[in-house]
Amino acid sequence: MNVEFMSREITLGAPATQWWINLSTAIVFGLGFATVLTLIVTPAMLMAIENMREWRMGWVARLRAWFGRPAQA
Repeated sequence: MNVEFMSREITLGAPATQWWINLSTAIVFGLGFATVLTLIVTPAMLMAIENMREWRMGWVARLRAWFGRPAQA
């Protein structure tokens, strides 16, 4: 439904309403994508970085123990 306030016309299925439908669809999917990115992907990537750091430090400590070098703090 398209409401023209200046000419006081109400039309159904006008080209202007089709533009608003496309715009609203883009906004809804953009907000959904941003929400998933913010609430799921970002924390998962931060934890992946931390887990890789801990894995690397453990691996370095095992190698130093294996070759007899004392681990540095």
